[in-house]
Amino acid sequence: LRPFEERGFFVERREAERNPSWKQLIPYCLVASGDRLLCLERLKAQSESRLHGLLSIGVGGHVDPVDLEGPEPAWRRAAEREIREELHCSGEIGFEPLGFLNDDGSPVGAVHLGLVLGLRWPDPDPPEIRERSKMRGRLQGLAELRKMCEASAAFESWSAAILAQRGWEARFLNT
Repeated sequence: LRPFEERGFFVERREAERNPSWKQLIPYCLVASGDRLLCLERLKAQSESRLHGLLSIGVGGHVDPVDLEGPEPAWRRAAEREIREELHCSGEIGFEPLGFLNDDGSPVGAVHLGLVLGLRWPDPDPPEIRERSKMRGRLQGLAELRKMCEASAAFESWSAAILAQRGWEARFLNT
């Protein structure tokens, strides 16, 4: 992450969304409780129409100018801000970097680079979604999510890529 922290720069989103040469680093956080992951369904009230109706195992979003201020890296501040915007949570949030995700095969992926992070949810109950008009969610086991994805459930491309990948879960989930 050091190159992003040392040489990264901010470009207005409306410009960056049209230029694949400016890959935007997007913190994309998997939220786990024990051996289950939070699975979200993105509803039509969300602003990103390219993701409407799709399932997601990641909570994330763009780095904003406010994230550039302070001693912590901008990606870390952006990840925490996004989690707090999407989910009701309090206290310290600790992220575990799991890897990067690059997907040039979709219009959304062509202009974004995912920084996949893990967040261990301390409660066996699912996190409460803040904007229920924009998404709904539930905790589901990884095996079930992979079966859904293999059976052509409508997952966003990043979630499908993560579910297809093997090995990361041994470091992150309590399986």
